[in-house]
Amino acid sequence: MGYEFYVSAMKLTPSSSGNPLAVNVRIENNGVAPFYYDWPLELGILDSAGNLVDRWQTSWKLTGIVLPGDPAARYTEWSDSHAGTTNLPAGTYRLLLRVVNPLQNSTPFAFANRLQDADLKSWLTLGSFIVQN
Repeated sequence: MGYEFYVSAMKLTPSSSGNPLAVNVRIENNGVAPFYYDWPLELGILDSAGNLVDRWQTSWKLTGIVLPGDPAARYTEWSDSHAGTTNLPAGTYRLLLRVVNPLQNSTPFAFANRLQDADLKSWLTLGSFIVQN
C-alpha cells in the first residue's frame, strides 16, 4: 500500500565549456497512492573516492508526481541544471538523488530502484559522468 517511486529513465549532459551540468529524470509512482508532502529533493555529486563533493536542492515537488493509474500520463519528468560542476577537477563522478526527510531520527525515504543506497546511504545513484579538463 502507498507510494512506490521508481526512477525509470535519466539523461545526463555533463558540463563542458562553462555550461552547467544538465539532468533529466523520469519518475513513476508504481504504488497505489500519492506522497502527500513536498519534502526537499537534492542532487549530489560523488567523486571516485566516495566523497560527496557537491549537492544542491532542486525545485522538484513530490506532490507533482503523476498518480498511479492516471490515464493522461504514466510518469513525471523533471529537469535541473547546476553550474557548480564547471569547477570540478578532471575525473569520474556519480550523480545521486535523495529526498530529505525533515523528521528527526525517522526512516529515510527510499526509491524502488536497485541502486538505492548503492554508493551512499539514503541516496539513489542515477549514473556516472566524466569531467575532462
